This record gives sequence, structure tokens and C-alpha cells, in this order.
Amino acid sequence: LVPASCAAMPAAEAAPAPAGEGAAAAKGSAAAAAEPTRALRFVEGARGLAALWIVCAHYMPKRPGPPLLNGAVFRVNIAVCFFVVASGFITHWAYGKQALSGFWVLCQFYVRRLGRVIFTFWVAMAFAVCVLTKLGSEWDMWYLIRCFFFLEQWVKWCPNGPSWFVFALLPSWLLYPLTRQLVACAEGRGGDRGLFALMAVLWGISFGPAVALFAIQQGNITMQQHADMSFWPPSQLADFVLGVAAAALALRRLPGGPSADVSARDSVPLVANAAADDSSVDNSSDDDSQSSDHAGPRCTEGCLADACVTIVLVSVFLLPRPGRTQELHLNGWEPLLDHGLAPALAGFLLLAAPPAAAAAEAAAAGGGEG
Repeated sequence: LVPASCAAMPAAEAAPAPAGEGAAAAKGSAAAAAEPTRALRFVEGARGLAALWIVCAHYMPKRPGPPLLNGAVFRVNIAVCFFVVASGFITHWAYGKQALSGFWVLCQFYVRRLGRVIFTFWVAMAFAVCVLTKLGSEWDMWYLIRCFFFLEQWVKWCPNGPSWFVFALLPSWLLYPLTRQLVACAEGRGGDRGLFALMAVLWGISFGPAVALFAIQQGNITMQQHADMSFWPPSQLADFVLGVAAAALALRRLPGGPSADVSARDSVPLVANAAADDSSVDNSSDDDSQSSDHAGPRCTEGCLADACVTIVLVSVFLLPRPGRTQELHLNGWEPLLDHGLAPALAGFLLLAAPPAAAAAEAAAAGGGEG
């Protein structure tokens, strides 16, 4: 997975701190090693909307007619894709500056990354088993044990149906210490261009099979093929790593990052907030001139983030539905949306993550990950 020349690639060495600033440098290093995902408030809001979308998709009535609302109900696979990409983005945002090497460090990472998720999964599965038992279901103990240890979803659904998402993301979380090396290799060899090239390759890996099936089968992808491209655990790995690469691009533009100086010098920062920090702008003509120079790029990037969201909304609400699609079934060309919008979703996360605001909120939040 990772070329040998990249696996041993050393991390960038920090310049030694001036005398008397050792404590301050250590504190800054510790803060950098614990980038809090709580600093990305827009991600919290977006995940809340995506979760509400998924709930509505399962409980809202489905009626024939224009795709305006039916599209939102049926195309919940786009919300799932957002959660996958956002999981990769948030994981790397929180751990991208940490050295995940050594047995105990890796154990700590897995406990923090997986502990609450796995515990919640076990509680939800136990609740589902109790409810379904009350309704007359009978269980094979070995089947429940395989579900408990995350083995059954590879071949069959478990009692708590929505738990498939945990199964699907588990390989991505477990392999993150390796896939981040792949991202670091692309970044080390090509910088921003290397990361963009990696994102394009990852999108081809996740989206390419659906395009091939669509072409070979004369415009029809079956529901079973959609399930294989979504529910089978390794199927979400490429989108997860795409989110990791997007986070690596965002981290490069944090103050002090590899691309921060280039962006400031060229006045074309890739990741910036549409709203400038007016509190730091003086009334002097020099500051007004600098503000006007940077307003264009910041507005452009804010507009690009809005454009990414617009692409998603147009796809959800305006694209027509295939005539043969059944309730909550995704066949025809609908499975193209399983992974097709991953670049737009990653672009939204990248372009909406302002480096200066993120750093300020990170310092205020103090630590932790979402």
C-alpha cells in the first residue's frame, strides 16, 4: 500500500526554539498535536443535518411524483457518503500532526477513535436483539457472537440494521495509521499537487466501478450491486482516504503550515473563510489596501465552497428518478451517487475550513476529537 521510499520518509523537522522559549515551544507542540475537531463548527452542523436527513429518509412517506422531496428521501446515500468523507477529514484533522508509532501510542489512538463507537454499537445491538426477541424472533448464538466481533456484516446483516455503517468504516479506522502514510507520501513528493492527484485517483477507485457497470449493463446498476458498492466493509475506504487527503490540504494552510507562506505571498490561499477577520483590520490606508487585496481570494473560496454544496443540492432535488426504482431501492443510475459526489463533499470540507479561524478556535477549545 505504501511505497518503501515513502514509508521511511521523515517528518519535517521543526526549527529549534530560541533560548528561554522551551516551555512555550513545548506547549505549542502539544497544542498542535491535539487539533480539536470541535474547532470545525460547520462540520458539526453539517453532520447534524446529514443525520436528520437519514432519519427522514427512513420514516418520511414515499410518493410518486416530482423528485423535489422524493429525491431527498431516496438519495440518502449522498448523506452516507458525506459521513464517510467527513470521518476521514475529522480523523486526520485530529491526528494528522501526531506521530502514531509504537504499540502503546497506537493502542491509545484506537481506544480514542473506536472506543465510544464500538460501545454504542454493542448497546444498540443488545437493544435491537431484546426488542426483536419480544416480537418473536429467535437467534443463533454464534450469529450474535459474529455480529459482536464485527464479522457477520461481511456476509449477512446484523440485528441492528443501521450498524452496517460501523462495519463499513471499521477497516478505514483500523488502517488509518497506514493510509496516512500514503497521504504523507503524496504530500511529500508533490505538495498540494500530489494531494490533489491522490484525491483524483481515490475518486477513480471508488466511483470507477459504478461507471463501468453503468456502461456495461446499458444504464442499469442493480440494487445488489449498489449494496456491494456501499455496504461491503472495504467499499468505503477510498472515500475515507479522500477525506484524509482533503484534511491534509487544510492542515497545510494553518498558520505555520507548509503552504501558509506560499498562500500569503501569492495572495491566493486555497483554504480561507469567506468572511475576513475584520477585528484585526485597522483604519489605516495600508491595512485597507491589504484587506481589499485578500477579499477577492477569500470570497472566491467561500463561493467555491457554496458551489460544492450547490452541486449536491441540485443532484438531490432536481435530478429525475429512474422509473423502475422501488421504495428505498437504488438501482438504475442512482448508485452513481453512492460515491460520485465525494469530490464535491470533500471540496466543501476543504474550502469551508478557514485556517486562521480554525487555529483560533482550536486554541480556545483546548482539545479532543469528534
